[in-house]
Amino acid sequence: MQFPLSEYFSSFQGEGKFTGIYSFFLRFSDCNFRCGFCDTSDRLGKVNHMMSLEDIIKLLKDNGHRHLVITGGEPFLFPDQLHALQIATDGLSISVEVETNGSLDLKDPLRGMSNWHFNISPKVWNSDAYEDLYSPRKRIYKFPLSPDNYDATVAFIDRFEISSEEIYVMPLSATRKEYDKHAKFVCDKAIQHRWNFSSRLQLLHNFK
Repeated sequence: MQFPLSEYFSSFQGEGKFTGIYSFFLRFSDCNFRCGFCDTSDRLGKVNHMMSLEDIIKLLKDNGHRHLVITGGEPFLFPDQLHALQIATDGLSISVEVETNGSLDLKDPLRGMSNWHFNISPKVWNSDAYEDLYSPRKRIYKFPLSPDNYDATVAFIDRFEISSEEIYVMPLSATRKEYDKHAKFVCDKAIQHRWNFSSRLQLLHNFK
């Protein structure tokens, strides 16, 4: 089985619950949304690497990685590849984090994997595209936040009754300047709603 990737690399996870963990990243090439502020829009639809499942597992083992991040694009557009990775990583001493916009649902068996975690980042400006919201057992919801999308974000959270302890907010930003501009606003709102605050290490420290 082949994996159509725009890139793969090793780096620190910059956002969410696993911030700071050294990880191996697989970035799928396509997405079902086209968001204006996307920080990977230059890579969408570009297949730069066709990797086999065997090559991926070998890279994980050879480099001693204990955390795999599957991102995009939108990984849920590739259900066969995800299910194959599920089987291949079962029994390995590795945790798997899937970053998804939550608009698609793979159904079982992905929901039940004890070592798989889901980092769901809904696109609140595309809220009409969400008939339902993917809600596996091990999950967090990650929202890039600014004054411009605050009301829409709160409305989305209320609509799907997302609990505050599952929510991580971060400054909506593509540059360090934008991060600094929105950081205090986001911190204040996190305190107000008892949300978790997430940094964006890749912007703060200029790494991939």
